[in-house]
Amino acid sequence: MQMRAKRALTAMLVVLAVAAATTIFTTVAVADPSHNIPDPTTLTCDNNTTIVVNTGTVTNQSHQAFVVDSTSIFVAKYFALTDVDGTFVLFDTARGLTGLITCSGDFAGGGNFTITVRGFLTPR
Repeated sequence: MQMRAKRALTAMLVVLAVAAATTIFTTVAVADPSHNIPDPTTLTCDNNTTIVVNTGTVTNQSHQAFVVDSTSIFVAKYFALTDVDGTFVLFDTARGLTGLITCSGDFAGGGNFTITVRGFLTPR
């Protein structure tokens, strides 16, 4: 009888260990933001450059985009969407600031929008 109790206890401990491991690894998998990153966007700029930018996770509320395959960050001071109905300016935080570059491209999220951003590139 005592042997059965030991086996039952061992089996219960194995089940609890597997349950604990499953919970830990599920939590880690849920925290993975890779599903939360929009597609990179190609922008053509008025300084004769083309950059590919990634805005980071969807929850990123900054006015910055990471330039793919570069050590630069594009800091946006102006952001607008244009479609057949006109242009909608989401933000314009640097009126009068000089030395900015203007870049535009198709919105990676679809919807037939053109993105226009104005800002500057800075090293990371």
